[in-house]
Amino acid sequence: MLFFLYHFCAGLLTGAFFRVQMLVAFVLFVLVEMVYGAFVYGGSGGVLWGLSAEIVLQFGYVGGMCFRGILERFGLAAQLQSSRGA
Repeated sequence: MLFFLYHFCAGLLTGAFFRVQMLVAFVLFVLVEMVYGAFVYGGSGGVLWGLSAEIVLQFGYVGGMCFRGILERFGLAAQLQSSRGA
């Protein structure tokens, strides 16, 4: 369960502060984790584990984008503009 929490938090922070290029890098990293998990836990168990990690990462990214929208609505995102690269 802690594994999924790490992936959700990574997606949340990526969605809130970075552009989609960083998400693509995280997705590639999780794909490497999935291949590793397929070898360690067996074929179907590792793939299922990796796919669920991808889904949790994507949900975190969407949550981060929503959080970013809330910050922008209240005018708190001006400080974050330089770190986002826009």
